[in-house]
Amino acid sequence: MSQVCRWIIALCLSALVACAQLKRPALAAIDLAEPSSLGQQVQVTQQVDITWQGNEHQLLVVWSQQDDLLQVLGMTATGQLLFRANAKGTEFSQQTFVPELAQLDLKQLLQHIQIAYWPAAKVAELLAKNKMQLDLVAADTMSRQRLVRRGDRVLARYLFANDEVFSSVRIAADEQPSLTVTTLTVQPLDASQHSVQPMAGTKVLNKKVKQ
Repeated sequence: MSQVCRWIIALCLSALVACAQLKRPALAAIDLAEPSSLGQQVQVTQQVDITWQGNEHQLLVVWSQQDDLLQVLGMTATGQLLFRANAKGTEFSQQTFVPELAQLDLKQLLQHIQIAYWPAAKVAELLAKNKMQLDLVAADTMSRQRLVRRGDRVLARYLFANDEVFSSVRIAADEQPSLTVTTLTVQPLDASQHSVQPMAGTKVLNKKVKQ
């Protein structure tokens, strides 16, 4: 691996580890929705820019909902696989492919995906169980927002680029790094297609928990 590749991977790792070391976010209390409640089977590829302490780091995320399984893969811009997380029913599991990320809690990443893209009624139902509310706001003619509130306090803001179902979105969550998520591809899936598998020969660190 070239020195440049190592440097890029190190930057991504530093941003992800910083996220893991922050105060536990308020959104961490909510459960994940049943993956199938999205209402369709789809694979979405997105570029995620993480802004933290004045620095910006970039990685690619590929997530899919198929057969009631939500799967998320994270990798650097150069293709180095970093992590994998799955949610199915009440079970959540994650795998990290770099030792530095062994303690990273990826559940909040899946929560961001579901709050942004799952049906608003389902998201509002999950939030209500933890005394939170979902507000739908039309910011202007070209964009829209989802706000997660507890009382008058906004805990997270999801500002979408347009009205497309899997629109690019900017996420600003309380006491967390800001995320700019750019949607690159959206691919419908059917029963004959399979989820993306880890690269052959990649070392895996497993962690399973119940919601």
